[in-house]
Amino acid sequence: MSTSVASAQGQVRTSWSPPPSSQSCPVTLQPVSGESVWLATAESAIAELRKLGPNWDGYGSPPLTEAAVKTGFTVLRKLDGLGIPVPLAVPVTGGGFALEFQVARKRLEIEILPEGDIEYLTANKIPGLVEGDLDEGTIPAHRVFEVARLGNWLVEL
Repeated sequence: MSTSVASAQGQVRTSWSPPPSSQSCPVTLQPVSGESVWLATAESAIAELRKLGPNWDGYGSPPLTEAAVKTGFTVLRKLDGLGIPVPLAVPVTGGGFALEFQVARKRLEIEILPEGDIEYLTANKIPGLVEGDLDEGTIPAHRVFEVARLGNWLVEL
């Protein structure tokens, strides 16, 4: 079992593997430089997407825009500490990217558009129904603080 920690530069690295004899002893890692491990891990996923060059999809799509990256980092800071899992970060055509979260039967997709605005989709699978509850909307970049509401929805029972 490996454990990841954030370095002072915000990068995540594998740092330690306990010997088999200590597998039952939990190890708690403290955030480095005041930044949570969750935030450092999520930010590193966006940093990886920043490495994509022009035409990364074979259809002429540009790399991530700085506006999208800036909004994405702000979104992550708003969601940090809510108890949600680290998102899957995936590029989307046009210079944006999406953050995807899953908690039990709930799914949250946040797409950061190239100009920094946000589109979201929430899905709540209701037992016995094929589709469940769906909701979608848009959040302007200057109102990014509203994503906390989406994160709270994801973790509420």
